[in-house]
Amino acid sequence: MDTQLNLGSPAFWAQGSPESETLLHKCINLFFQNMYPIFPLVHEATFRAKLGNPGELETIDRVLILAMCALSIIQVSDVAWGNLSHDSRMTKGKDLIRQALELRLTCDFTEMSSLAGILTSLFLQTAYFELRRRRSSWFYLREAITLAQAARLHEASGYEGMDYVERICAQRIYAILFITERGASILSVLPVSIKFVPVLPADILPGEDPSILSGLQSIYTLFSLLDESFVELWNAPTEPFPQRQGHVNIAAMQHKLKALDLDTMGLTVIQSADIRVTQQWLRLVFWQAAMRQGLISSTAEDSAFTYDFPREIGHLLVNILKSLPPAAIQAHGLGIFEKQFEVAYSLLDNLTLSQSKSPEDYENLRFIFRCLSASPSSRDTYVRALETKMDNQRRPSNTAGIEFVVNWDLRTHEGRRLSVI
Repeated sequence: MDTQLNLGSPAFWAQGSPESETLLHKCINLFFQNMYPIFPLVHEATFRAKLGNPGELETIDRVLILAMCALSIIQVSDVAWGNLSHDSRMTKGKDLIRQALELRLTCDFTEMSSLAGILTSLFLQTAYFELRRRRSSWFYLREAITLAQAARLHEASGYEGMDYVERICAQRIYAILFITERGASILSVLPVSIKFVPVLPADILPGEDPSILSGLQSIYTLFSLLDESFVELWNAPTEPFPQRQGHVNIAAMQHKLKALDLDTMGLTVIQSADIRVTQQWLRLVFWQAAMRQGLISSTAEDSAFTYDFPREIGHLLVNILKSLPPAAIQAHGLGIFEKQFEVAYSLLDNLTLSQSKSPEDYENLRFIFRCLSASPSSRDTYVRALETKMDNQRRPSNTAGIEFVVNWDLRTHEGRRLSVI
């Protein structure tokens, strides 16, 4: 493959090069195969028709293609890329991002506030998250939201004059921005700018598998529980919490989340993975919020308000992970691994302090470790963080349990035994 894609050069769009076109089409094909269930925001037939007439593409369309290719080459798992190594993919992805940003400077994308411009920022946000550039990721997410609000996508008037396909894509884009910002605000404790839950259309795009909409509706339902009052509570300093207990009914939210019957039958395994893992992660988030409000005790009748609840979540998460092919998990990149990490982190805390731990609990933690090690980026980020936490928490009273967790015939993929043993 050509190491320099140069999609922004006039020469490429005028006549192209076989090597660059091969990589271009591979990136786009992998996007629609692997990323579309996560980002069903681009009508494939319309997009490919545009791609077939490069002379009619506007500059911002070319920028979007570069961003889409960057996201594909960074996030789609190593297996799909054959002999192209993980490090080589990251290097190519960074180069595509650079080209996209340079080309974008040649057009007035802020005044356009086009769907292509909004999508570009959203895809850059996700790519930077995969590259572990958290501040850059948050910056481009906020940029995407600002462009969307400048286009009035938060108001019904913003969709006037759009055709059927464009309207559905635009409404989905704003809903995905809401979901993405809510998730980022919880994981990184940051404020939100989309205050109210937006409308998600119950329409499918021409030629689209109906399961795509079903999966999107399910993940949208989950994140809709994170209303503005909960995010405000989550982001507040610890001290004011006792005064705010009446504002957010954590118990009601926890029960509603548990009772949600999200039918994943008929969905793609990629969609199912996102929905099922996210549901358990959010149950842990509500438990953490309840903990900060002083609602957790050892005598609570509801297990969701006991200190050992992370063990229940860990058990459920492991059953979910065992039921899914690894590729379905890896398709979501670091976002889904971070949710697993949060569960593992709380589970490790519980096993360090609990008097009623069992070998099964340690086995569950060990399995989550193994899943987190499946991706090079996840292994470098989350496994090492857990190793450090284990090393810091190791005491004579719990050394045996900790060693049981990490001594899982686990050597890293470079052959180095975990340092915490």
